[in-house]
Amino acid sequence: MSIEEQVEEYYKKQLDRYGLRHYGKTEPTNNSIARALKNANSKSGGSGNNYPDIQLLLVNANRRSIPVMIEAKGTKNKLERLNTDHQIDMSKSSYIQGYAVNGALHYGNAILDEGTYSEVIIVGINGTEVDPVTGIVKDPELKAYYVAKKNSGMPKYIPDFEFRISILSVACRLILAHYSMNSIPCPCLTPSGNRSSGRLNKLLRNESKQSIRAFMTTRNCG
Repeated sequence: MSIEEQVEEYYKKQLDRYGLRHYGKTEPTNNSIARALKNANSKSGGSGNNYPDIQLLLVNANRRSIPVMIEAKGTKNKLERLNTDHQIDMSKSSYIQGYAVNGALHYGNAILDEGTYSEVIIVGINGTEVDPVTGIVKDPELKAYYVAKKNSGMPKYIPDFEFRISILSVACRLILAHYSMNSIPCPCLTPSGNRSSGRLNKLLRNESKQSIRAFMTTRNCG
């Protein structure tokens, strides 16, 4: 039996801890993102709206903004589906509907296609067991990718996200503040399936909750 709703609520609470404003399935982030999700094909391939489980809009001090699309599942082995080339498999609607990362990429692609934003972050979350008293997911899974038009829409794996939703804001901070994605590759981002050298972990240890919240805000930039 799926515990998708409990997984979703668990991760929402983690985002709340870090003061990150998030939006639910039917809550519009802004006009551009709402339009993108409305006009794109549904996850089944037909007409109809799209409803990401969790949405964020991360904006840094230079007003560079990146939408974040998060899709939840609550069943074993439903985090992501890869093809034989170890890339996210979008070849079947059943994969897009049935796997968290694949569904998140569907939403991310819709946003890029709309044209207002040229980069997105997609996140899949999953779990199969939740503590009935605390609501904590005992076996959380999380995987995130950076997707940009300049990379021809090829998802770049953001390593070291597994089991640690609290570093979402830090990883986005590193992407937005420390590296120019338009000119040099970010060492925190690697092709799907590859692991970083550990530099991200070192940087993460030097960050604090206070600096995260001071740096990042969520605004209606549509």
